[in-house]
Amino acid sequence: MERALHGLVTAQARRAGPPRPVAAAIRFWYNPGLSSRKFYGPGIFVMVISMFPPLLATLAMAKEGEQKTILQVFVSNVSAQRDSIVWGPPLRTGMPT
Repeated sequence: MERALHGLVTAQARRAGPPRPVAAAIRFWYNPGLSSRKFYGPGIFVMVISMFPPLLATLAMAKEGEQKTILQVFVSNVSAQRDSIVWGPPLRTGMPT
């Protein structure tokens, strides 16, 4: 079996002739014209949306630290007050003072 396969490969190599060089080419599938202007708006929108929740969480934690109310959370039993810790600061931040 190996001998027959080797003979077949050798015969095909003789018919093909010397190997030709391979030409590599870069193709752009999704933006062939390389016009990136129309992608700035959606890109900035995604960046703002992805940065907004961590920014809100950071600001909420900073506010808790400034008001010294975060100490109550550190010393309390979190499992008993889970809902108030999760929903309290966002609801308070959203309400006018």
